[in-house]
Formats: sequence, C-alpha cells, structure tokens
Amino acid sequence: MCLWWYVNSIHLTLLDISLTYHSIDTDSVFCHLPRSLCDGKTPEETVKRAEEIGREIGEYVDKHFLRPVELEFEKVYLPFLLLKKKRYCGKKYEEGHVKIDMKGLECVRRDFCPLLVDTQKKMLKTLMNTMDTQKSCEIVQMAIQDLMMNKIPLAKLTMSKKLSRSPEEYKVKAVHVHLAERINKERGVGHGFVAGERVPYVISKGQSMKVSENGVLPEEIESGKYVVDLDYYRENQLIPPLKRILEKICNDPRSLFMFHRVCKPKVTGVFASWVKKEEDEPSYEAQKQRVTKKTKKKLLMDFF
Repeated sequence: MCLWWYVNSIHLTLLDISLTYHSIDTDSVFCHLPRSLCDGKTPEETVKRAEEIGREIGEYVDKHFLRPVELEFEKVYLPFLLLKKKRYCGKKYEEGHVKIDMKGLECVRRDFCPLLVDTQKKMLKTLMNTMDTQKSCEIVQMAIQDLMMNKIPLAKLTMSKKLSRSPEEYKVKAVHVHLAERINKERGVGHGFVAGERVPYVISKGQSMKVSENGVLPEEIESGKYVVDLDYYRENQLIPPLKRILEKICNDPRSLFMFHRVCKPKVTGVFASWVKKEEDEPSYEAQKQRVTKKTKKKLLMDFF
C-alpha cells in the first residue's frame, strides 16, 4: 500500500511536468518524452537532451519525496518499440555505450527454432539502426520464401528441450517427451534419453493430428524417414512472433507471409487445346512488388 502510494505520486509528478507516463513497475519508470522537449538536429543531440531531462526528473523526485524513495536516471532509448509490459526493443544509450536492447522477445528465449531467432534479431537490428520499416519487412519476406522453398538448413529448424525427469513420469507430455519415450522404446535401456538430457527435435509432417506427437530426431529427417512440416514452422514458429512486431510498423503484415507454390502440370500436344487456359498464379516477386506499390514506405519515426 505504501509502495503504491509512492509510485502513484511519482506518476502524478511526471504528468505535472508534461511527460507521458509510459510503463511502470515496482522499481522502474519509463517516460515517453515529446519531440518538442528534446528534438535535436542529430540523434546524438536528441539523446543528450533526453539524458539531461532524465537527470532533472531524478533530482526533482529526490528533492520532493521522503526517503527511501529515490529515482536514478539510467538510460535513453532511441528508437524504442514497446509491444507490451516487459516486452520491448530499443537502441539503448547508457553511459556512453550504444547497444540494441531486446527484452522478453522470442529471440532471447529458448523455446523457438533458430530460424525465428535469427530472423527476428536481424529484423529488429535493421529497424533500430536504420529506422527503415521497408527493409525490415523484406527480411521477413525472404525468410518465409526460403523456408517454403526448403532452402533453410535443418539446424535452423531444430529445437531442443530438457527432460526434467524420465519420460514415463510426465502426466502431460510435450513434444520432446513423446519423442524421448518413442526413442527409448526403439533403442532399449541405456541407449535412449534420461532425465537431465536435452532432446533435439524437428516437427515432421503427417504422423498425427497432434503436434506434440510429430517430433522426430534431426537424423530421422536426414535419412529420409520423415519430412519437415514447413507449414507448421511458418504458421506457428514464424508468423505469430513476427506479426506482433510488424503490426506496429506496417499496415498489412499478413501480406508479408504470402507464399504460393505453382505446381500445375504442363499439357502439350493435341490435348493442349482441350484444357481451359487459366491465368498463371503470380510469382513471389510479383506479389512482393504488388504489396510494395500498395504500401507507402514509412520510417519507424513516422509512428511517433
């Protein structure tokens, strides 16, 4: 109760000096500074002015609030992309050092495939360094295209999870547990997975309606025994995390994930005249150009 009173009082104080309260936790406050307060001729000038305002806020709070309340300025983000509480990315300026800071996003967690991690990191670094949303969108488009054309190395699609106990002891069995249980039965005691080991797996196509039962070892894909489920990786691994970011920076994020395979048989000879002519399905490049024409190129700063 006492803590909330202090936090709420700081919130009101920030509003009184024309700053927007952006995000707050038990030990930190984020403020969105209006451009009119700190806009400089260069990004460096803007950051310098923002740092000065940040220190002024800290001194003001320390002067007007009783101890142990203390507000110490830490850093400036420019640009800054906030998805939700504790999930954000920004170009961080702190004590003379500049770094791309990513918090709570899929690319800093271990439960997604390396393809998603690499794509999201590359997209966000491009966005933070250039503030060009078009370049960031193109990175996503190329990742989707390469995936659906089976150009991604198997290592980039391989995930892994640790067995905290033996597979038989799990009541709810995730994909790595189902796989470990199957491998243990096939290989016998002493040749399978035990508690404490990480189980590498790839999601394969067509075994079961349940994704948790479709995990296979990478070597089972390499041997040709199973085939990678490319649609699973696009719909479940790539689209949801990337779409949440793209919704903040472009008008039609779903169009970036379009991909169509053209697999129509070519009919020749006397039978060709019997086949109704259909317009060829637009190629990926044609779709990309059409989307680009419809979407006005925007910079990240246009959204602030």
